[in-house]
Amino acid sequence: MNKRLTLFFCSLLTVCFPFLHAQDSEDQDVFELSPFQVDESSDLGYTATNTLSGTRFNSSLRDTAASVSVWTQEFINDTGLTEIDELIDYSLNTVLDRADQDGAGGNFNTFTGAQEVTQAIQTRGISASRGIDYFKSITPDDSYRIGRYDDSRGPNGVLFGVSLAGGLINQTSLVANTYRDSGRVRYSFGSFSRDRAEFRYNKVLVEDKLAFVIAGVNQDNSTWHDWAQQDKERLYGAITWRPTEKITFRANYEDGWDYRTTEFPSTVVDGVLPWYDNMLALGMDAVTFAPNGGNPNAARQRLGIGSRDGNPNAANPARRLVFVENDGTLYNAAGTYLTAGYDNPNVLSPDGTSGQGGRPIRINDPSFLPYERSPAGPDVYRETDFSNYAAFLDIQLTDDWFFNLQYGFQRVIIDVPQLQGTNPEFSADPNRTQGVGGPDNPYVGRFYFDGTYRRDKNHSFYDEWRASTSYNLNLADNNDSWLRWLGNHRLAVAASRVDEDQLRANTWLAFGGNPTDAGAFFYSGPQGEYTYPRSNYLAANNRIIIRNYIDYNDPLTWKAGSWKSVPETMSTDVFSGTTTSYPLVWAEAEPGNINYLINQVTDSYMAVSQSYFWDGRFVFTFGYRKDDVLINRFGYYRDPYIGWVPDRSITVDTPIDDDTIPGIIPTEFSGTVRTAGAVLHLTDNVSLVANKATNIGIPDFRRTVYPDGATSPPPNGDGQDFGIDFSLFKNRLTGRLVYYETSSIDEVVGGGQA
Repeated sequence: MNKRLTLFFCSLLTVCFPFLHAQDSEDQDVFELSPFQVDESSDLGYTATNTLSGTRFNSSLRDTAASVSVWTQEFINDTGLTEIDELIDYSLNTVLDRADQDGAGGNFNTFTGAQEVTQAIQTRGISASRGIDYFKSITPDDSYRIGRYDDSRGPNGVLFGVSLAGGLINQTSLVANTYRDSGRVRYSFGSFSRDRAEFRYNKVLVEDKLAFVIAGVNQDNSTWHDWAQQDKERLYGAITWRPTEKITFRANYEDGWDYRTTEFPSTVVDGVLPWYDNMLALGMDAVTFAPNGGNPNAARQRLGIGSRDGNPNAANPARRLVFVENDGTLYNAAGTYLTAGYDNPNVLSPDGTSGQGGRPIRINDPSFLPYERSPAGPDVYRETDFSNYAAFLDIQLTDDWFFNLQYGFQRVIIDVPQLQGTNPEFSADPNRTQGVGGPDNPYVGRFYFDGTYRRDKNHSFYDEWRASTSYNLNLADNNDSWLRWLGNHRLAVAASRVDEDQLRANTWLAFGGNPTDAGAFFYSGPQGEYTYPRSNYLAANNRIIIRNYIDYNDPLTWKAGSWKSVPETMSTDVFSGTTTSYPLVWAEAEPGNINYLINQVTDSYMAVSQSYFWDGRFVFTFGYRKDDVLINRFGYYRDPYIGWVPDRSITVDTPIDDDTIPGIIPTEFSGTVRTAGAVLHLTDNVSLVANKATNIGIPDFRRTVYPDGATSPPPNGDGQDFGIDFSLFKNRLTGRLVYYETSSIDEVVGGGQA
């Protein structure tokens, strides 16, 4: 683990802390915050008073009809929270979405791959969004750079734009304080080698005019699982510049790296226990055999030999190229025997009990497979390299008229090597030869873990410009006019453009060049129909299986073979009949929902008002927003070794040929959303609240709708909240009781979840 940031933190703090001092505050000017800005400076303890999460205005929480919770800096410090994933434990009706709550209850968390740029969450049972400074967030979060979290529950498309119906958890970044210097160092350690250091330093360069803040974190955490790591290196900086009392410029930048090995939520699949039990009862010779290419007979199945690894005698014979990490051997395992688990109804235990059948069974015997073992090993992980920056310009044109300009950029490069399917299963090798008719197998009777490797990649870029202006129309302040009965109003309009790119490449470790000439891809589009032969570069017969035979008494060997152990090139005669050298490559999938490059542009226009009547006892909020979305999906060129590569220069109009697949017809759609909320303050401590809001989401371009093959429609959300808000014992006890309804329609799911 690189300790550059740790050394930097220590050096920096050694230099800076002698200069830290509390500055005299008696002569400080007080600047009014922009109506488009909220920071943690007004929070007191665990209590926040204001939020942007209801109206896009800096509004009092008690005047906000939407259901909003705020976690302040003091709460974050006291609980030691480092991520939204931990914060959710303290939230209302919010959980991590690990894809185990819908349909048939799948067990594949899309965050363990690269399909999702951040861990999905659900609020009120519906998918929700993450934000950073009210931009969409695509970068990993960490509290070291956060001033506060705002959790807005339910759809509110006026505030969030094209988003998910569950709501939004927004992170407010640290802002440089121009009033005083400050700094802190935090170090935490704990069980299973928890090791986390962070620092924060705020420096005033020109009092009330110019300041910067820098923060950093270095984390090197293990868990109780073998091999598991959760590591981070991140550095953040921000400036605040007030050239005049009416103009404020803020900017921030972050660069970071996040690494976490994949931890499986359960033990490994049983692929060995019947064979192992019979081996203990009958001896090794009774349960090992020379493979002949055929399926195991009934007698061998009863001993725990479940199947053969492909048919080597078919017209298109199976190839199962196994690389033995222990000694570098490469051989064709097609036709060799595979052990089975007790989910196989044909196996028998030594006492005659048959297998159960049905779904795979996981081993739950810590005396045989200790729970801390993690056979996936250290080279199955999710690594994210990222950077982001943002700038904010606030101009007070008059006492009541404000202008705000914002820009945000985010970049994430996600790399996820992973074992495919239920691998690694706990298996044993019952074969006396390496391959059918091959040399003697030195590992006969040994336990092993193996599998084929996928490498999921996601390169995402997010770019947004946003301009807003607001005006305070204070009619109620005119006590001598009938206009005072018309109340005070805050009015705002805004426009924004979001430009997003996403490249998804779910590759497979295979012999380069499609040596089995597998597959044919069929294109149908504006240029007619076209068939591409030899298109499946990652076909099963092209892949390499990486195997590691373990020493049962050495925990360090309890891991699958690593993709890092495979040479760059290997020679075999399996494909052509003559010994030929092939490169080992990460072969691309055929064009589809795991191999694509898209660009999405969203133009948005918004108007919102917040009106105060009856000396502020009745507050009414209304908002309207229109979004126009254009999605371009680009085409592909054929790389002779790795297959189909998305390319931005290949559009729907690019001429078709054997090595070029044109892009898809662009998808366009528009949507409007509205929000309306009301708060009636019955007393200073008790209020009635009501809120109704809608949202619109992005159509899933990866799926088409039967029978016409059209792009799925965008999902729509609708929600309403009614309740009572209270504050008791001089604000020592605050809360809100709400009845809510939230719905999301036109959601598109695959057949497995229908």
